[in-house]
Amino acid sequence: DDGLWRLGPHGVEPVRLPDGRTVRHLAASPGLLWLITHDRMLYRHRPATGEWTRVRSALPLDTRLGTVGDGRVFLSDDVHGLRMLDDAGREHPVSGASTLHAATVHPDGLGNTWIGTPTHGLWRLRPRDVAMLHAPGFGGRAPGRVVEDDERGGLWLGFGCEGLWYRAPSGEVTRLPLEDAMQDACTASLFYDAAQATLWIGSSTGGLGRLRDARLEMAWQWPGAKMLGIWRSRDGTWWAGSSQGVRRLDIDADGTVQAAHAIPGVADVNVARLADAHAGGIWVVGDRGVFRVR
Repeated sequence: DDGLWRLGPHGVEPVRLPDGRTVRHLAASPGLLWLITHDRMLYRHRPATGEWTRVRSALPLDTRLGTVGDGRVFLSDDVHGLRMLDDAGREHPVSGASTLHAATVHPDGLGNTWIGTPTHGLWRLRPRDVAMLHAPGFGGRAPGRVVEDDERGGLWLGFGCEGLWYRAPSGEVTRLPLEDAMQDACTASLFYDAAQATLWIGSSTGGLGRLRDARLEMAWQWPGAKMLGIWRSRDGTWWAGSSQGVRRLDIDADGTVQAAHAIPGVADVNVARLADAHAGGIWVVGDRGVFRVR
């Protein structure tokens, strides 16, 4: 209520406000000072020249002004939501936050923007990013069938019958020729075992491949099966699903498949998906409906 003051190397000195107004909110961006006064006006001040500009008048009640943390300034109220101000005083709505009245805004450097509101809690804003990734050299003709995280920032990708691909954290994409060790290059499923640093690969002709220490080898073959899906339930049991139902696999610690046990009741199901059942056992989803195996 006692005006605007500037703290400098020689102490504190008053800064004359337009018409002697009282400051309600204050924010700074490089080379600029922004103020909201008690009579709901927005001003921009250039300390280097002493210039004052009235940017907006008749602001909604409880309009907030503040910094984002990276040099930007925001303006917010419960009528228009959150906006960013450019140096000319133009307002730019924030996509996804048009209904949020912000008291504080903080980007954490990890892609999140945290928004604290006066009455509606804490919000996190993340931009959405949708992009298309094709198998290189195939012009989008190879269907994307399966993707698996390697838990190190990279992705394993299965593009139909164009083999197995790896997208490194740098964005570089390379191809692994499945046909060198398996019967074909058609990927049906992927499962990455982080504990063993092993990628399991199910093929469209019923083969199960194993990639470990940059070595690819065939681990098991389900005769006559199509579209082999490899999966491990939360109790550690390994399962395979295909056009010929479901089998429970006995896999040693070294990755050797010792036995495959058929599951009665779902032998003629063309399996599309396996999932844990909260009440125990697993769900089997296929062309004949949904079954629970216990």
